[in-house]
Amino acid sequence: MSNNTIVLKQNIRQVLNIIEGLQFYKDNLIKPKYKFIIDDQLSEMEKQLQVQNVNIFVNDLKPRFVFGDQVRYKDEDAIIVGMSNEEEFIKIVICQDNQLKLLDVPIVLLSNIICP
Repeated sequence: MSNNTIVLKQNIRQVLNIIEGLQFYKDNLIKPKYKFIIDDQLSEMEKQLQVQNVNIFVNDLKPRFVFGDQVRYKDEDAIIVGMSNEEEFIKIVICQDNQLKLLDVPIVLLSNIICP
């Protein structure tokens, strides 16, 4: 081990939380030109886990929803602005009476994703 190597003691659930957090960060918050940095870090973590006989499933699919996506909710245009505290819900913003209204809605009620 080199002097630049840091060993963190984590259980499998904690490591998966870190991986999911990095994936979420990459999908929603980081500029596209820097996404390769997170991909490289995730790849390195995967290699380290394999050495320790821990297998993880890596989902390379495009996320269904990304912050800033425009969607339809009850025949109105809406924009995804965040995660809800409720399972299977998401925060959206719609315009009603010339005011922005923040809603927590079930993901299954969103439709017609409009490509940016």
